[in-house]
Amino acid sequence: MNPSKGQVLIDGIEITTLADSGAFKSVRYCYELLGLVIIFTVYDNLFMPMMYHNIASSKVIRKRINDVADELQISDILLNEPMELNDVQMRLVNLARGMIVEPKILLVDEIQAGMSGEMRDAILNVLISQAKALNQTLVITTTAGDRDEFADSFYSINNDKIERVSL
Repeated sequence: MNPSKGQVLIDGIEITTLADSGAFKSVRYCYELLGLVIIFTVYDNLFMPMMYHNIASSKVIRKRINDVADELQISDILLNEPMELNDVQMRLVNLARGMIVEPKILLVDEIQAGMSGEMRDAILNVLISQAKALNQTLVITTTAGDRDEFADSFYSINNDKIERVSL
């Protein structure tokens, strides 16, 4: 979908002019829930989009899946199917799908919900570390009570408009 006004530029390139694989590599959205193919295992849900968009060789993709699964502590569910996952595991698998690509912009929807404080801190540390290492823009939607002190800026949506929040 093209923007109704203005432009969306990534590294000076209008995103709407990118081929599907270029857009796939540039921006990833991590669903809060859903988003996975129910007839695929978690591993296949991570592997197939990467192969479809020809992101890397099978060997590189397998290594990246294993590395991200280890970081997010989901290696033990790689052979499960989506219907076997609880809501936190579903969010982590969706997060892994986004992280594996190492995009320029990573959009993460409500990752913190339902996590213990220890798990939440570990996952946020992984996200923040990757964003810094890749010079990646990280956008996380949050609700009241979620950790947000690491953010560079805050925005809210009011009357269908995105507004910067001054703190």
